Amino acid sequence: MRILIPECVRERMKCLPETGMGYQIVDINLSNGRRLRRVVLCNSVEVDDSEGALRGAEIVDGELSEGN
Repeated sequence: MRILIPECVRERMKCLPETGMGYQIVDINLSNGRRLRRVVLCNSVEVDDSEGALRGAEIVDGELSEGN
């Protein structure tokens, strides 16, 4: 399941360099206080949540993962 990231986070991510063609490896902060590391962000707009890690939480911020 792909989840669109909020517009405010999306605009910030669009300004950061890509890890590869059409994607970035990012760390995202969630509204429940959790931080997910090394998440694939596709085209600066959506993340894959097939494991359900985002269930019940919203993305509030993000940044490139270290080592990209």
